[in-house]
Amino acid sequence: MAAGRSYDEVDDLTIFDLRLIFDYWAEYPAADEVLRAVYQVTPKRKIQSRAASKDDPSGIGGLIAAYPSGCVPADRPFG
Repeated sequence: MAAGRSYDEVDDLTIFDLRLIFDYWAEYPAADEVLRAVYQVTPKRKIQSRAASKDDPSGIGGLIAAYPSGCVPADRPFG
């Protein structure tokens, strides 16, 4: 997540915690949001989900499928 927190952590946040985060973002916006707003930068491709499943509880299968050579090219975002 852009907030650097897992979904479970976000679920546990209070309204006060959220207000602090929103105030921080108002002062220091995320770089990807600034690039989108100023330069109209958009992602080149949709990032596929590599969520864990019943057959692949760690989610490593999706990662291996996305990078079959084992290397992540510099021009392709990781994630």
